[in-house]
Amino acid sequence: MKMNKNGSIFLAACLGDLFTYCITSIQLALAYPSPQGGVAASAVKFLGVFAPTQLPLAVVEGILTVVIMITLETYAKPEMKLAGFEQGVQR
Repeated sequence: MKMNKNGSIFLAACLGDLFTYCITSIQLALAYPSPQGGVAASAVKFLGVFAPTQLPLAVVEGILTVVIMITLETYAKPEMKLAGFEQGVQR
């Protein structure tokens, strides 16, 4: 997929946060199934309760991750090269 590097970083951080939130909601649903509706109903409830906070947090985390990567690429090039990163791509 042809995508801007910073866009890729944002998307990876944002989706990682959202997937973590979804899996945690499913784990909570498995641990605390609803008496009416079982695990599926409980999962929907947990997803609904956490969505208003997790969606904005995912966006903020994506933006912050991009800012940190830009900062590292600007001020820590030698260290990043030693770690195997070159022009924002790990080799």
